[in-house]
Amino acid sequence: CNTFVRVCRKFSFFSFTYGPHTKKVDRQANEVFDVLVAEWEKVEDMVHELLVVLEGSAVGMRLEQNVKTLKNYLESKMEAEAAWHCYRKVVNEFASAIKNRTPGMGRTVSGGSGTTTPAVVVDE
Repeated sequence: CNTFVRVCRKFSFFSFTYGPHTKKVDRQANEVFDVLVAEWEKVEDMVHELLVVLEGSAVGMRLEQNVKTLKNYLESKMEAEAAWHCYRKVVNEFASAIKNRTPGMGRTVSGGSGTTTPAVVVDE
């Protein structure tokens, strides 16, 4: 038992460190964050314009929460992979919302009675 305690003290098994010493550091993380920041700057204004339009809706609230999460990742520059996934999620939700809200894109409505009538495009 005494040998075990001496080995633990020698290799600091009883001490705990907090902060960056406990995090795994990716050497390419800075490059990933540089690319993410550059890409985010390209679409940030458009996303914020859409958030104004979608204010109060469920889609708008979800998109706003994801934008806040992305900004936190970009500010902290930690967890590059999670930041990349969050960016992709924001861009996908943005594209989906634009596609569903753009006048003229409309949605298709089938004949309804099981007939083979062509679909009708309904503008919102």
